[in-house]
Order: sequence, then structure tokens, then C-alpha cells
Amino acid sequence: MLFMTKDLQIQEKLQEEVDRIIGPHRAPSREDRSSMPYLEAFTNEVHRKATLVPMTVYHRATRDTEFAGFRFKQGTVVMPNIYAAHHDKDFWGDPEVFRPERFLDPSGTKVLTKEALMPFSTGKRLCLGETLARDT
Repeated sequence: MLFMTKDLQIQEKLQEEVDRIIGPHRAPSREDRSSMPYLEAFTNEVHRKATLVPMTVYHRATRDTEFAGFRFKQGTVVMPNIYAAHHDKDFWGDPEVFRPERFLDPSGTKVLTKEALMPFSTGKRLCLGETLARDT
């Protein structure tokens, strides 16, 4: 809610999309979500900007591996820093700016997948509540 109240244009875009897809005479349904790309982009941007859990649970390398130029021996403990990924200037460009459009294609009709967005962690130990959180 805070992000929406800080920018009237975002609030107006969300309201227009909700009015157009749902209208004033019914409650929203889970099926409406796929027809509301701006709302989905807004939700993704909230997850990115307001990272609730900055670090995720420990992971362990199951074999010797190399990632991003770093070598990890089997058994190495790795603790992903979600906050750093969500605020990486090299990836997001302007991570300090709340901008839902970063998750939309140029036409604004398709939600883009961003591999650096991981509000529910990543890998085998991602949050079991993700589906529940996204569907409610």
C-alpha cells in the first residue's frame, strides 16, 4: 500500500486495470490475474523493492561447481543474499526507484520474467507458501 500511495500515477494505472477487467459489480477471482499484467508487475516490484527476508536458508554445493567465475568445492555452504540481488544496480539499472514497468514488455501487455527476482528464495528450498501467497 505504501508504494501505491507514494505515486498517484501507479495508483491510477492499477485502478484503471481493475475497473476494466473486474468492474464494479463482482469480486476479483484467481482467473483475473492473467488478464491484469500491470497488477502482476506491481506485485513483482513490491516483492523486489520490499524484500522481506534479505538472506535465505543455507544451501550446500552437492558437487564441485563454478558459478559467475567463482569455484565452489562440494560441501561448500552458500547463503544467497536476496536483498543484494533485488537491489543490484548492474541488473536493475535504477534499483532505488519503484517502477513496476520494469516487469512489462514495451507494449505493457506481457509480464516479463526476471531471473534476479526471487522473493520466495530459490532452488530446492524455496518457500512452500509461494503458491498460497501468490494466489491470495
